[in-house]
Amino acid sequence: MYLIYEIFIWIFFTVSSPFFIYKFFTTEKYRAGLKERLGLYNWKKIQKTEKKRIWIHAVSVGETMAASFLASQLHKKIPDCEIFFSTTTVTGQKTAQNRVKWAHKIFYFPLDFSFAVKRAIKQVNPDICILIETEIWPNFLRICKKEGIPIIIANGRLSEKSFKGYKRLGPIIKRILQDITLFSMQTNADAERIKRLGAAEDRIRVVGNIKFDQALASSKTVKKEEIRKKFNIPTDKFILLFASTHSGEEKILIPLFKKLKEEKENLFLIIAPRHPERFDEVASIIEKEGMSYLRRTNIENSNSNAAKGYDILLLDSVGELYMLFSVCDLVFMGGSLVPVGGHNLLEAAVFGKPTVFGPHMHNFRDIASIIISNKAGYQVSNEKELIQIMKHFIDNPTELSEASNNCKLIFDENSGATDKNVEIIKGLIL
Repeated sequence: MYLIYEIFIWIFFTVSSPFFIYKFFTTEKYRAGLKERLGLYNWKKIQKTEKKRIWIHAVSVGETMAASFLASQLHKKIPDCEIFFSTTTVTGQKTAQNRVKWAHKIFYFPLDFSFAVKRAIKQVNPDICILIETEIWPNFLRICKKEGIPIIIANGRLSEKSFKGYKRLGPIIKRILQDITLFSMQTNADAERIKRLGAAEDRIRVVGNIKFDQALASSKTVKKEEIRKKFNIPTDKFILLFASTHSGEEKILIPLFKKLKEEKENLFLIIAPRHPERFDEVASIIEKEGMSYLRRTNIENSNSNAAKGYDILLLDSVGELYMLFSVCDLVFMGGSLVPVGGHNLLEAAVFGKPTVFGPHMHNFRDIASIIISNKAGYQVSNEKELIQIMKHFIDNPTELSEASNNCKLIFDENSGATDKNVEIIKGLIL
């Protein structure tokens, strides 16, 4: 079976080589980390010590954020451990470099050629491998098993669509899953699907979603009234927060807010562009719409009335957005009206703030699904639907309150996953 798989991937890459060569010269993500993807690292093999060596792998941004929190907790609770952290995508790599700078090594995951996997495993020489969510690479799993290295699927999830795809492999997928030591799944539904694919029931645990613990930990440092005073947020208005907006969104969102403001006078907007280099651009858009605004960097802390008379607070600062979720009433999450992939909805939900978001949520698809199914937020397809749902919440405070309560219930049901995963990992390596 594995020989056929190896031949298949060689044929695939050979036939596709003109495409990959073209992409190599024209697209950064195809060039980035190529040597590392072939198991060639620019660091010498690091000799093993008595410290436990943990290899954590996450594909892209969403998985890397969850993995970074798990890594930090492992580092705290197993002080004598070395964290080796790999990702698949360029964006995942950049996120890891920002969030787990203290990791022993941060690198790209090898392509699933036997030679690349063997080189990588020899170089890292881990005591355990933790694959975030559902990463199933036959050669990697087989070689780890052969080398006696335990493998955990942590924060595991398996959508119905993925389940149907894997199911077509029949007994092949069942054989591949035998190489995984333990499946730590997010929900009972995920556990049931992985079981139906052939995973042994005694190797499956249901522990919840790490991303909820990550959001909770961040929220505990925020003091709402202090934030309201610091940013001069009015107490007598309905506060909208347009969070992490991207190019192309503000030209939709600012006129939308202007229209809402014409109908609902008692509104105040906080807008936070995702990238600092766009602060002036967004200020210009606000000015062209003829709306009054205050830049965060112009707030005088001694003037408690600084925000009065302004329609908009432009957050032209870095690292402060998460605090402002605590003082708003309704959130629009940026990066979702344009094909960026969205941002983490839990940052708002942890404060009990319902979120509206557009159709492009592929970086946080699992969280978006939870938010929608629990009626803690709503997904819209276009500008027309966005203004309709915002009007609805502004006019119906009871429904807004229910959505807010649903946000809190989500965290009640899903917290604690990180500690459970840490205990599972400790049990396998200590």
